[in-house]
Amino acid sequence: LTPAAYASALLKKKPKHLKDDNFLNALYKQIEADTSDRKTLNIVQFTDLHLDLDYAVGSAIKCTDVLCCRDTDGYPTDPKEAAGQYGSLGFCDVPVGTLDKMAEKVNTMAPDALFWTGDVPPHDLWNYSQSYVERYQEFFHDYMLKNLNQWKIYPLEGNHDFGEVINSQNFLKVDPIIPILSD
Repeated sequence: LTPAAYASALLKKKPKHLKDDNFLNALYKQIEADTSDRKTLNIVQFTDLHLDLDYAVGSAIKCTDVLCCRDTDGYPTDPKEAAGQYGSLGFCDVPVGTLDKMAEKVNTMAPDALFWTGDVPPHDLWNYSQSYVERYQEFFHDYMLKNLNQWKIYPLEGNHDFGEVINSQNFLKVDPIIPILSD
């Protein structure tokens, strides 16, 4: 069976209301026509923060490494080349100052729930170890409890929160990140 033949056979079984690929527009029209009150949820999702606890305001946004904006990258004299307080368009990950601003905004939004969907550590994969990833997970966990604990929080791991280095996807062993997320 070729991929084209398989796709053709699959599409022949498509339900009638989905045949013309306009089903989403039809669904939205149906929802729009329904004027009755319906419960809505305000959800905030924290994902792919790639927080950098070593981010240094004023450090170089361009460097010879994959990740910049750290003390080791030096401090340029040109302000346009320097890392800003809330992040920079360069080879930098997110500073804690940005997280603070995000938490302030979230608290004004009064969400029904927060989804924390992982990827907390920075992009310095060469530094990853179980303790390194746990450091970031614990920092963000504690930060959420301190600054956003009045909202229901649902945590999940991201692809930077596990891997060979910490064996969290080895289902024969206990995932070391789960206890951090389960509070």
